[in-house]
Amino acid sequence: MPELPEVETIRRSLEELILGQRIIAVEVLTTVIFQNPASIDATGQMITSLRRRGKYLKIHLEDCFLLVHLRMTGKLLFHEALTEPDKHCHVRFTLEDGKGKYSYLDYQDVRKFGRIGLYKDEQEILSPGYARLGPDGLDLELVPEHLYALSRSFPKRSIKALLLDQDLIAGLGNIYVDEALFRARIRPDRASGRISKQRLCSLQAIIPPLLEESIGFRGTSFSDYVDGLGKKGSFSSRLAVYGRKGEHCLNCDRPLKSIKVAGRTTVFCPHCQR
Repeated sequence: MPELPEVETIRRSLEELILGQRIIAVEVLTTVIFQNPASIDATGQMITSLRRRGKYLKIHLEDCFLLVHLRMTGKLLFHEALTEPDKHCHVRFTLEDGKGKYSYLDYQDVRKFGRIGLYKDEQEILSPGYARLGPDGLDLELVPEHLYALSRSFPKRSIKALLLDQDLIAGLGNIYVDEALFRARIRPDRASGRISKQRLCSLQAIIPPLLEESIGFRGTSFSDYVDGLGKKGSFSSRLAVYGRKGEHCLNCDRPLKSIKVAGRTTVFCPHCQR
């Protein structure tokens, strides 16, 4: 957390605020967070675009880019006025709009797992996690029968483990994997090689609309996630299984069950997802 819909919501909320702004100062309060080769300097660079792939946010500057991975509890928060940095603020970017108006972009992270890398345009390979990413979860319609092909390459892996693997599909985490499998009526611990081609293609078709639906509600907020303006998402009200262990299934009214799959707590309906 945050997953693809949350990072996309952050991207959209920040884009209209910081696009065209110039970074005039970078204050690093926790050095492990900001991974910056001495030969690259973001100071003086204008922000030219904001893009996302999987769970990564890519902030393009004039001749380099910032690669932000929020991981568990990272946040990017925009401030119009200068304030004292929050105790969990680790990097602050001071921005200027070309007319003498300043604003501030803070990276906050309670658990300090997130990272910000500054790279030249040709240096994406220096971030191994980003370089290995599979197709983006929103773009699965561009890769026909991708899940079916993966299931035949990794037939003994559970379908949930396949969906969580960022090298195979980028952007999915525990929330949206559980929700997608519920909508597809597939049991999360089922070996992928034992699922029919038809059901796998149906599951693949479910994923992009599910993610788009969540983006429309500004993502899912439980504890830490907020967008670039500090606003929470409201997709939690639409969740059918995630976080609902012991509650009644919205389809059959039987109690939902929780098990461990791929090392993650997994909630599903034993009746609907056989």
